[in-house]
Amino acid sequence: MDTRASSIDRKHASIWRSDCGQAISCIEKIKVLNENIDELSQIAQDALEDGLLMGCSEAQLRQAFHEVIDRLINPYSQVNFDRKEA
Repeated sequence: MDTRASSIDRKHASIWRSDCGQAISCIEKIKVLNENIDELSQIAQDALEDGLLMGCSEAQLRQAFHEVIDRLINPYSQVNFDRKEA
């Protein structure tokens, strides 16, 4: 794994916060969150490199990655809970 990309991600999200702005203080939660970001970063890096090696446009690959993130669904939002109860 590229430790340089990993360290950049950690610096970016060094303090995880709740929706109300309160810092997440549980060490285990922080560890899991950081590990998830590291894994996501590595998968995205691998996919970017694969696409570039296959001749894809870097800009198009990055746009596709953004679209994937934008389509993620929060299964814990009140809207989704309301739909499940209906």
